[in-house]
Amino acid sequence: MSWRIRAIAARLSGHFQRHGLDRQLDQEIQEHLRLLTDQFVHQGMSLQDAEHAARRQFGGIAQIQEDHRERRGLPFVENFWRDLAFTLRQIRKRPGFSLAAIAVLALGLGANAAIFSLVNGILLRSLPFAEPERLVGLFERDVIDDHNAYNSVAPANFLDWQRQARTLDQIAGIHFASFNLSGGSGPAIAERVDACACSANLFETLGVAPILGRAFLPEEDRPGSPRVAIISYSLWKRRYNGSSDVLSTVVRLNGEPYAIVGVMPPDFRYPAQSEQVWIPLKAYLPATVLEAHDNHILTVIGRLRHGASIAQARAEIDGIVSRYKRQHPEEVMGKGGNVVSLAEVTVKGIRTLLLLLFGAVGCVLLIASVNVANLLIARAVGRQREVAIRTALGAGRGRIVWQVLMESLVLSVFGALAGLLLASSLTDYLAARTPGAQWLPQTAQIRVDPIVLLFTLGLALVAGVAAGLYPALRASSFDIASGLKDTGRANSPSRSQSRFRDALITLEVALSLVLLVAAGLLIRSFDRLLSTDLGLRTEHTLAMRISLPDTRYRERTQVAAFLKELVDRLQSAPGVLDAGLSSCPTVTDPGFCPDTVFQIENQPSPAGRLRDAQYRAVDPSFFRASGIPLLQGRPFTSRDGIGLDDSQPHTGQVIINQALAKRFFAAQDPIGRYLTLYWFVGNNSERTLLRYEVIGVAANVLERPQAAAYPTFYVPILDGDFTDISVILHTTNTPRSIVTEARSIVHRMDADLPVFGIQLVSESVGETARDRQFTMTLIASLAGLAVVLAAVGLYGVVSWGVSQRVNEISIRMALGATFGEVRKMILLEGLRPALLGVAIGIPGAAFATGLLRSLLFQVRPFDPLTFVVVPLMLLAVAALASLLPAIRATRIDPTAGLRSE
Repeated sequence: MSWRIRAIAARLSGHFQRHGLDRQLDQEIQEHLRLLTDQFVHQGMSLQDAEHAARRQFGGIAQIQEDHRERRGLPFVENFWRDLAFTLRQIRKRPGFSLAAIAVLALGLGANAAIFSLVNGILLRSLPFAEPERLVGLFERDVIDDHNAYNSVAPANFLDWQRQARTLDQIAGIHFASFNLSGGSGPAIAERVDACACSANLFETLGVAPILGRAFLPEEDRPGSPRVAIISYSLWKRRYNGSSDVLSTVVRLNGEPYAIVGVMPPDFRYPAQSEQVWIPLKAYLPATVLEAHDNHILTVIGRLRHGASIAQARAEIDGIVSRYKRQHPEEVMGKGGNVVSLAEVTVKGIRTLLLLLFGAVGCVLLIASVNVANLLIARAVGRQREVAIRTALGAGRGRIVWQVLMESLVLSVFGALAGLLLASSLTDYLAARTPGAQWLPQTAQIRVDPIVLLFTLGLALVAGVAAGLYPALRASSFDIASGLKDTGRANSPSRSQSRFRDALITLEVALSLVLLVAAGLLIRSFDRLLSTDLGLRTEHTLAMRISLPDTRYRERTQVAAFLKELVDRLQSAPGVLDAGLSSCPTVTDPGFCPDTVFQIENQPSPAGRLRDAQYRAVDPSFFRASGIPLLQGRPFTSRDGIGLDDSQPHTGQVIINQALAKRFFAAQDPIGRYLTLYWFVGNNSERTLLRYEVIGVAANVLERPQAAAYPTFYVPILDGDFTDISVILHTTNTPRSIVTEARSIVHRMDADLPVFGIQLVSESVGETARDRQFTMTLIASLAGLAVVLAAVGLYGVVSWGVSQRVNEISIRMALGATFGEVRKMILLEGLRPALLGVAIGIPGAAFATGLLRSLLFQVRPFDPLTFVVVPLMLLAVAALASLLPAIRATRIDPTAGLRSE
C-alpha cells in the first residue's frame, strides 16, 4: 500500500511541477544530442550530417517527451484540460449552433430545476422544526362519516389526550381565529389579521423559540388569565418598525388589550402562512367550549416520546377516544382517534400533483435532449473530414468519442447554468401559487439551493451523455478513406443515421402528444368549471366582510340593531339595487361555513347515524341580493327568529336547501316540519334546545364549482347570534364604484370597524378554481414548449436532410420531377416519423391521463374530442414544420446542384 501512496504522491508532484520538469527534460535531450553529434563528428561526418544521424539514433523526441509526461504526472488531467480548451474553441467557432443547443437545454433544465425546487422544498426536505420525524398530527375519526379518519378535534377530547397520553411528550391544540387589530407605532388604522389561539406548549412542541421575548407561560394558558400575545416578524416590522420596545407595548385585538411578550422568527409560518398573532388557547375559548366533546374546532399536533412509534401513539389515542365514546354514546364525537406523521399530513394533498409536474418537465427535458442529439448528429456529419484526418494521424476511437462527448457535456453544463437563472426567477412565483401553499410551513425552503444546483448539474451531465453518446459513437466509426474525400457524398448521412434521427423525432412527437392531451383535458375541465352554474348571481355583485368585536357588541340586541341599520343604509346607497347579509361568504372554501347535528321532529335518526348539515345566518334580503331562487314557501321577514330574550327563545323559522330536503325528507313536503338542535344562545353558559319551523326551500348553491351542494339550512341573522358578517351588494353599475360609499357607511356607524375581503363574486369564483388553474397553466405551458421544441426539431431534421440531398434533388428535377412531386417527397419524409409518433403517443396519453382523474371536472380521462383534436393539431404542426423545407427544396437550381458534385 505504501508504494502506491508514494507513486500517487510522485505523480501529483510531477503534475504540479511539470513546467520545470519539461525544461529539465529538454535540457537533458539536448545534451544527449550534443554528445551524439560530437561522436559522429569525430568519426569524420560533417556537422550537419552528424546532427541528422544523432536525431535518427536518439529516436522521436516528441514520443519521448509524451512518454515521460505520462510516467511522471497525471496525463488524464492534462488531456482533460486540453480537450476542454479544444471544445470551448469549437463552441466559440460556431456560435449559432452553440447558442441554439444551449437555449434548448436551458429551457428543459430550467423547467426541471424550478419544479425540483418545489419537490425538494416540500417533499424531500424535513419540516423546518426540531426533530421533525417525531412530530405527528392527531385527529378524531368517523365522527359523522365512517370513512373520514381526519376529523378535527373537540377541546375536551384534546384535554383528555394531554392528561392521559404516555406515548407523546407534548400535545398542542390550535384554533384558527381572526381579529380587528389596532395599535402600534404606525398609522392607527385598524386592520383584519389572521390569528392562532394555541396551547402554551405549541412552540415547545415544534422546537421553535421567539427571536425576541419569550413563549407563553403555562399559567397564561388558563381561563381568566391576563391577555398576552406573540406577534409575527412581519407584523413587528410593519406596525412597530422592528423596535425592541415592542415587549413593553400592547396590541388591541377586537378592542381588547393584549400585552406583547414575544416576536417569532421571520421564517416561522405555522399553522398557516397568513398568521400574524398567537394567543393562549384556554384563555381565549369560553369554558363551556373547552368542556365540549362534540364541538370539533381544534387542529392538534404532538411530539412522540423517544422510543415511541406512530403506531403505538395511534393505538393509545384511539383507545382513549373509543373508551369515552362507549361510556357516552350520545356524544357527537369520533368513534376513535388517529395519529399520522405531521409531514405526511402537510403534503397529503399536493404530493401527487408535484410528482405529475415532475414527470411532465422530465418529458420536456427528454425532448430538449433529443433536439440537441439531432444537432450533434448533423454536426458530426459535418466534421467527418476532420475526424478522418485526426484518425489518420493516430487518434484512437476512444479519444474521438470523448472529444465529441465532451462537446455535448459542455453545452449541457452551459444550458444548466442558464436554466438555473431561469429557475431562480420562476421559483418564487411557483412557490406562492402552489396549491395549498398557505398551509405549507416549508414555503421558505423552496428556493434554488445547493441541492437544486447539484441536481441540475447532475441532470445536465446525464442529458449531455444521452444527447451526445450516439453522435460520438457514429463520429468515431466513419470510414477514413471516404472521410478524406472532399466531396458532398462523403459528408452525407448514412441510412442508419437517418433512421436514428427519425426515431428521435418519433419520440419527440409521442412525448409532445402525451403532454398536449393532458393539457387539453385540463383546459376543457377548467372551462367546464368556470361555466358551472353556482345557483347564485355572480355578475354585478360585490361581497365584503366586517366583524363586530364582542367588547362593544356583547348583547344580541346590539348586534341585531347594528345589522338592521347597516342593511337599511346600504340599500339606500346610490347604485345599490339590493343588500343582504350572511354569516359566511356565498362562495368559499370547503369547511369555512360551520355545520351542526340536528333532529327532525317525529322522524328519528337511523340507528348509529347522525343528521348533519351546514348552516348560515342570513337576513330577509339575502336571497334577493344573492340571486338565489326560493323554490317553495316564503322568505324571511324581520319578525322571524327565536327572539332577543336569551332566557326564553321561542320557535324560530328556517329555510332549507334542495340537498337537505332531498336527503332527509325524501318525497315528503318539508314545509311546516320542525328541526331541533342544541345551541348556545347569546351569553348563556348552557346549551338551549331550539326549535325551528321549515318555512321555505331554496335552490342549491355550490360554494365552489367543483363541490357538490351540501345540505344547508338558513336561520335569521337578525337574532344577533353572529358577529362575523359577509355583506352582499347587488349593484346597477360597476360594483367597484360603490366600494368607497359602502366603506364610508360602515365607518360612519363604527369608525373602528375595518372592512375587509372586498371582492367581486365573480372573482371569488375564480379564486376557488385557482389551484386547478395553476395546474392547467403549468401543464399547458410545458405542453406548448414541448410542441415548439418538437416542431423545431422536425424542421431542423427535414431542413438538414434537404441540405444533404441537394445533388439527389437536382438530379430528380433534371430528370423531370415537378415542384409538387419534390414537395410531396420531402413532406412525406417529415410526416412519416410524426405519424409514427402519434400512433405511439395515443396509448401513452391514454395511460398518463388516467393519473389526472382527480384533477378533471366533468371531463373523462379518455375524452374523445381531446383524443381526436390534439393528434390532428400536432400533425398540422408537423406538416407546417416539414412544408417550409419542402418549399425551399423546390427553389434549388439543378445546374448549381449538379455542378457541386
